[in-house]
Amino acid sequence: IIDAGADEGDSMEQCYPTMEDEMDMPEDNPVVSFPSVYPEFHGGLASMYSYLKANIEYPETAISINITGKVYITFVVEKDGSISNVVLLRGIGGGCDEEALRVVENMPHWDPGVQNGMPVRVQMTLPIEFKLY
Repeated sequence: IIDAGADEGDSMEQCYPTMEDEMDMPEDNPVVSFPSVYPEFHGGLASMYSYLKANIEYPETAISINITGKVYITFVVEKDGSISNVVLLRGIGGGCDEEALRVVENMPHWDPGVQNGMPVRVQMTLPIEFKLY
């Protein structure tokens, strides 16, 4: 909570974002941010963009009020390539946020990330642009 009436002399408590799933995560199954080999959508970036283009339905509300912009989604690519922990980082409203979440949650399996020759869980962030032509 931001106190709009606060002034320079007031102190603020620091906040650190956490995900409930991370707090219960066993130590032998960590989420890696910088693996030696990053996860990849089957077929590479071109295939991922084709998947997004074919599956995103621009929300009628967003079209009617001319909402455009980027929605940022974070998620984990699991050791088996499945997608989990899909979370909205920054949205634009008008139904675009929900649509981006839906499409990422339904993505096919990726090629998993690798660290020390073993598959690992990797945190990814994906910007999805909604643009009217």
